[in-house]
Amino acid sequence: MRSHLLNVEEWVSAPAIPQNYSAALRAAADEAERADLAEARVAALMPKAAYVDGFVTDADLLSFRTVASTLDIQECELRRLLIERGWIYCESATRWSDTKRCKEDINRYSEYSHKKLYFRRVEEHKAPRFRGEVMHTLKITPPGALAISRMVPRWQVGESA
Repeated sequence: MRSHLLNVEEWVSAPAIPQNYSAALRAAADEAERADLAEARVAALMPKAAYVDGFVTDADLLSFRTVASTLDIQECELRRLLIERGWIYCESATRWSDTKRCKEDINRYSEYSHKKLYFRRVEEHKAPRFRGEVMHTLKITPPGALAISRMVPRWQVGESA
């Protein structure tokens, strides 16, 4: 009984069968136009989706500590290796620390432009500013972790990247 009702509903909601050749052509043209509009809409949304996937979504980002631990090296060693190979760079500055009551050195790591796919900057709005800019933490993307895992064994035995 249920399947019969579903079949009746499908038949009732189905588009009307064209009565003549010109009506059939018009229906086909309307359907083609709807398909073209849908394809154009998808094409228009693709760059936005790629941007969100590449720059906004951060659910799969990894910390340097996590990647270093996975590779069985220290976090500071991983950073040093990535700096040596020209994947990331470090900027240093000093700032006054109210809790320590003295000036302290702070570092901020950033990726080079040719390695942007491997890293993502996560802004830290609650952290003190770095040279007047919003501080960020550099995270590693899944493709970056894979590339690093391929390179680290070579670095450990002294080969160049």
